[in-house]
Amino acid sequence: MSPASYNGWSTDHSSLEGLMLVSGTRLGSYEVMSPLGAGGMGEVYRARDTRLKRDVALKVLPPSFAQDQERLARFAREAEMLAALNHPNVAAIYGIEDFENTRALVMELVEGETLAERIARGPLAAADALHLGRQIIDALEAAHGQGIVHRDLKPANIKVRPDGTVKVLDFGLAKAFEPLVSASPSASLSPTLTSPAQTLHGAILGTAAYMSPEQARGRPTDQRADIWAFGCVLYEMVTGRRPFEAEDVSLTLARVLERDVELQAIPADVSPRIRNVIAVCLQKDPRRRAQAIGDVRLALEGAFDTVAASPLAVPAARRPLWRRAAPLAAMLAVLVAVIGLGAFRRDPLPAVARFQITAPPGSTLPLGTPAISDDGRMLAYVLTDAQGVSRIYVRPVNRVEARPLPGTEGAVHPFWSHDGRSLGFAVPTEGQLKRIDLDAAAPQTLATTTGPWHGTWSGDDSIVFVAGGALSEVPRTGGTVVPLVTLSAGQQVVNFPSFLPDGKRFLVRAGAGNAVSIQLATRGSAERTPVIDTAQSAPIVAPAPDGRMYLLFMNPPDLMVQEFDERAGAVLGAPRVLVNDIGRVASPPLRPSVGVSPSGVLAYQTGGIGGSGPLTWLDRSGKELEVLPVDASLVVPNLAPDGLQLVGHRIDDGVFNVWVSDLRRGTATRVTFNAPARDPVWSPDGTRIAFRRMNDTGTPGIYVIAAEGGTERKLSDTQGRVSSWSPDGKNLLYDFQGKLMMLPLDGGTPVQVGSRNGSSLRGLFSPDGKYIAFTSDETGRTEIYIQGVPPNTRRMKVSINGGSDARWRRDGAELYFLAPDGSMMAVDVQTAKGLTAGVPRPLFSTAAASRNMTAAGYAVSADGQRFLIPRPDTTNAPITVVLNWWLELRSDPSR
Repeated sequence: MSPASYNGWSTDHSSLEGLMLVSGTRLGSYEVMSPLGAGGMGEVYRARDTRLKRDVALKVLPPSFAQDQERLARFAREAEMLAALNHPNVAAIYGIEDFENTRALVMELVEGETLAERIARGPLAAADALHLGRQIIDALEAAHGQGIVHRDLKPANIKVRPDGTVKVLDFGLAKAFEPLVSASPSASLSPTLTSPAQTLHGAILGTAAYMSPEQARGRPTDQRADIWAFGCVLYEMVTGRRPFEAEDVSLTLARVLERDVELQAIPADVSPRIRNVIAVCLQKDPRRRAQAIGDVRLALEGAFDTVAASPLAVPAARRPLWRRAAPLAAMLAVLVAVIGLGAFRRDPLPAVARFQITAPPGSTLPLGTPAISDDGRMLAYVLTDAQGVSRIYVRPVNRVEARPLPGTEGAVHPFWSHDGRSLGFAVPTEGQLKRIDLDAAAPQTLATTTGPWHGTWSGDDSIVFVAGGALSEVPRTGGTVVPLVTLSAGQQVVNFPSFLPDGKRFLVRAGAGNAVSIQLATRGSAERTPVIDTAQSAPIVAPAPDGRMYLLFMNPPDLMVQEFDERAGAVLGAPRVLVNDIGRVASPPLRPSVGVSPSGVLAYQTGGIGGSGPLTWLDRSGKELEVLPVDASLVVPNLAPDGLQLVGHRIDDGVFNVWVSDLRRGTATRVTFNAPARDPVWSPDGTRIAFRRMNDTGTPGIYVIAAEGGTERKLSDTQGRVSSWSPDGKNLLYDFQGKLMMLPLDGGTPVQVGSRNGSSLRGLFSPDGKYIAFTSDETGRTEIYIQGVPPNTRRMKVSINGGSDARWRRDGAELYFLAPDGSMMAVDVQTAKGLTAGVPRPLFSTAAASRNMTAAGYAVSADGQRFLIPRPDTTNAPITVVLNWWLELRSDPSR
C-alpha cells in the first residue's frame, strides 16, 4: 500500500511534510510506523499495536485543533458512529485513545488500493463495477439503517482489498438523519471544502465532484445525498471520469447545480440496468431521486426486471374477489418510477427481494406483529426507545426514515385500515382498543378489551376484536360494541379473526380444550366449518397478486403456508415451511410475528417467543434488589399470603395451565392438566387456588384446587377472569365482558359491583374485606376507584390523571397502581373511619417494563417496600421485509 494515500487524504508526499508524529513515536501501546495521509479532520498513521501484535491505523487530531471543542466533538462523534457500524464493508473501529495532549482513533488498517487509484488505470468492466457497487451499497445500507449518512462518499474513501472486498472509510462527516435540519452552524463544516474558521450556517459539506445539489446549496441533507454520491461513483467506475468534473471547485459546483449527467458518455456495452440506476441516482430534485439505497441495490440485482418486462396478469374471473388486489401494480409503478426501471429488460432475475429493518442504537425491536398496509407501501411496528418507552412507528417500505405516532405509548400489535390512512392498536396498560389517523395529533379510544391484544379491519370498515371472550366489533369511529361471534356450548376460544377478500367470511381460531382449530365463519351466521384441524395458532389470510389465496399459520417453531380455495373454504395441497423459527408475540404466544398485504409484501420477525424478562424485586426508589430464579414465562404472578410462593399461568404445548413457583428454591410445579386454565388467585390462607378454565367436556367455569394440586372443584359456570378472593373466604371477584362481579361461594347469585357506566376490571378486595379497588373507564380513560363491598356502595376516584392495575398493601393503608406514563404510584388510604384517600405520588418509573407488566402482572410485598416486576423484554429481532414473497412458492415447489 502506498503511504501517500489512505482514507481519502492527500496523495502526494509534499502534503505529508510537517506531520506531528514521526516513525518510532510511541502513543501508549501503539508505535507509529509511517504516515498514511492527512486531511481536514486529522492525520492518519500506520502503527503497531504492541499488545495485540497487529498493525492498525491511527487517526490523530493535530495540535492546532487540540483546543477546538467543535473538532473534538466531531472526532468523538466519528468514533461513536463507526463503533455502531459493525459491518464487513465498513472499516472497523477498535477504540479511541487519549495520550496526554493527543487524541487518536484506533481503526482497522485496510490493505489495498483506493477505488480512485483503481479507476485511474481506466474504466472498470461492468461486472467488476457491479461487484464493487453492491458492496458499497451494503455498507451504506448498514449505515442508513443506523441513522447515519456518510456525506462524503467518493472513490478515495473506498478501499478495495486484494481479495476484492470493499471497505468504505471516513464517516467523519456523517451525522444522524434526525432531525433533518442543521443542528447548528458548527455541524456544517467540511474538511474538504472549508477551513476551521468557517462556521456560518449553511457551510458546504463534502467533496465538490460528488456533492448532491442540496449539499452544494448548503441545505440540510439526508440519505439521498449518499445515493447521489453513489451514482457519481458508479458513473466514474464505468466511464473512468467524474460526472461533473471541471477546472476548479466553483465550476464543478456550477455543473452539479445546472447540468444533467452525460449518460451518452457511458460505454454502449454497459447494460441499461446500470445506465438507469445512474440516471435515477443523479436526479437533481431529491424527491425524484431513489429514496433508499436498498432500492438501488434491488434495481442493480434486477429485482424489478420481471415486473417491468411483463406486468402481472390477474385472472379476470378472480379479480373482483379482492377489491384491493390492484395495489401491487400501484406499488410497483411507484417503485419503477422512483428507481427508473423502465428499460430494465435484460438479464431478468427473480423478483423476490428481501431487506431488513434493525433498531437504532439504544432501541429494541420486541417481537410483535409488523403490519403492512394493503397497498404494500407502509410498514408499522412497535419500537422501544432508549428510555424504555414503546410506541408505534411508521415508515414507507421504500424509505429508511420511520416516525413515531403521537399518543401510542404502550401500544401493541398495530393493524391497518384498508385505505392505509389509519391504524388500530391496543394499549394493554389501559385495557383499551384505539385508532389513530396518520395525520392526527392523538388517537381515539374505541372500546375496552381484556385481550388477546389483536384486532383487524372488517370488510365494512368496522373493527373486529375480542372482548370478554366474544368476538366483537365496533365502528371505526367508536360507539357501541356488538358481538360478532359468541362462544357456543363447549367452546372456550374464538379469536384472531382474519377476513377473506369478500369482507363477509373470515377465519378464526376456535375450539375447546386441546381441540382448537382454524375455522371458517360467516358474518351473521353461527355456523363454522373446520379448515385446519391441527392448527393451534392464529390464521392469517394472505391473498397474492396473481389471484391465488394462501393461509399462514404456525406449526411451532415454523411459519407454515398452504394454498387456500376461498370459494370452497378448504386448503389445497400440503403445508410448506415459509419461515423457520418464526417469532411469536408475548401474549398470547399463538400469534406469529408476521404481517402480510395483498400486494405481495411480507414482513416478519424470527426468534421464538417474546415476552417478559426475569421477575425482579425493586425497592420503592426503583433500585434493583434481586432477580428471582423463577420461570420467566410465568404470566400474571400472584404472590402467596406468606410471600414465599407465586402462582401464575403459562402456555405449554399451546395450552394454558396453572403453575406454582417456590421463590426460595426456584422450582415450579404444574397444578392443572388436561384443559386450559388461567388467571389463578390465592385463597386467604394460601392453601387453595381459584382459576378459570375449560374442563374435559369443554364447559367453562371458575374452579378451585389445592395449592399442591389434586382434584379440582367447580365453583361457577361463568367464564369470567378471576382477580381476588375476599379475606373472609366467602366471595370471589371476577370480570366478564367489562362487568365486575362478586361471586358468593355459598351458591348465591353474583352481584355486579364497580361502575355502572363503562367497563370495570381487575377488582381487588381490601385487606379488611370492606372495600374493592378496581379499574374503570367510565370517564373515557382508565382510572382507579375504591368502592365499598355491598351493601355499602360508597365509592371514590383515587387516581387523578389515569391509572390501572391496583394493588393493596397488607395493612390496607396504601394503594399502588400504574400511571399511563408507566410510573408506579402510591396513595395513602384510610378505611377505618370511612373512606378517605390522599394525593397519588410517583415512586419510580416502570416505563421500560410496563408493557411486560401488563401481560405478566406485578406484585407488592406485604409491607409495601418491594415491588416484583418483570424486567423489560430485551428481544431485538430485526424485521425482514420480503417483496413478492409469493413468487418464491411458485419457483420453489419444495418450500
